[in-house]
Amino acid sequence: MKTGGTGGCLGQGAGQGMLSFSGSLKVLVALEPCDLRKGFNGLHALATERLGEDPRQGALFVFSNRRHTRIKSCAGTARDYGC
Repeated sequence: MKTGGTGGCLGQGAGQGMLSFSGSLKVLVALEPCDLRKGFNGLHALATERLGEDPRQGALFVFSNRRHTRIKSCAGTARDYGC
């Protein structure tokens, strides 16, 4: 995602690049860094092992690299899970 040319706002127009979630969304953040090269199976395992949560229960999982300069998020439902 690119930042806009004025003041670092995401996108050029109103609402572009913004995320919107329902008030009932559970967001789980892994505080320990992880290898962001991991794919679906690796991040699914991290969510299950480190966070103790089932990724298919509708939560948003956020992982960061060692320097905390990048993040990767994954979300799931009972039918689907993706990063």
